[in-house]
Amino acid sequence: MIPAALVSLALSFGPGPLHAPVPPATAYPLSPPPVVDAVAWKAWSVPADAEIGSLDADRQRPLASLTKLLTAILVVENAGLLESSTISATAAATPIGYIGQPATRQGEVWLVGQLLEMMMVQSSNDAAVALAEHVSGSVAAFAELMNGRAAEIGMNDSQFRNPNGLDVEGHYSSASDLIRLGVEALDHPAVLGVVRVRQASFEIGGRQLEITATNRDVGVYPEFLGLRTGDTLMAGQTLLAYVQAPRGDILAVVLGSGDRRAASRALIAWASQALGPRDYLLAPAAQSASGDTLPDWYHKRLEAALTPLPTGEPTSGRGSPLTDALDARLSELMPGVLGGGR
Repeated sequence: MIPAALVSLALSFGPGPLHAPVPPATAYPLSPPPVVDAVAWKAWSVPADAEIGSLDADRQRPLASLTKLLTAILVVENAGLLESSTISATAAATPIGYIGQPATRQGEVWLVGQLLEMMMVQSSNDAAVALAEHVSGSVAAFAELMNGRAAEIGMNDSQFRNPNGLDVEGHYSSASDLIRLGVEALDHPAVLGVVRVRQASFEIGGRQLEITATNRDVGVYPEFLGLRTGDTLMAGQTLLAYVQAPRGDILAVVLGSGDRRAASRALIAWASQALGPRDYLLAPAAQSASGDTLPDWYHKRLEAALTPLPTGEPTSGRGSPLTDALDARLSELMPGVLGGGR
């Protein structure tokens, strides 16, 4: 057992490595990552900007509708949310995601912000195509834009062929790359706003459309700040989640799952216990020979504990819950566009 005085000393210093003898791994009951139903996964500390744990995180996999997060980023970077967009025959003919899902119709005129909400809330494949055509003129041209932006983000194990993630050869990503995409999304307030919408309604061409989030945890748990779900035959179930946790916000992604909600919840619960006093006390072991006595999975967490935390006021979405100021900014960005039911 570690002496109580040593633990007290560690707590008094707060986050950061403590220059004291490294206790044996058996001094604390370390909990390994849970075994979850996923081919690959990764958990990430937003404030530390560091990995907490992972499994086959660099493995290239189909990602399904997690694709739409990159599409959303490119839309808010390259188009105005109040711009008008006319639905093409190509967009209208795009397969819907599930029976009964509201769809766009050829010739209808939508606002870009409405299409963005259709795509991100109810995972509309046709809205994604309409947005791609609005930004780049065609799906092929938009895919080139996607790949260029992905390279800028550092998504070196990814390639995109379409804006919606429908199964096609050569369309893939990895858990590590999707965490990078999630981190990039945190710098886009309009994207963070739309992924938090649970329900919305539109009146288009005399039609009243009601949509509900495919991500069933949105609006149910206050600490759950959204992002994106996906599900195709090739990809299985996928989920990139953004969660407010007591020790700092967490991004977690699961790929190739049969139950993405259960897998994500288990990983987030485990990751939420990381980067506490125990990890900071043991962190020097990550840089010493004695670290060889620790489990392999624990080294990444210790490296995260050694990462200096940022100083000063956090930027919106990084390491803190979204604020009223952010919501006010979203109201300015999307006046009359975003539906209710947030």
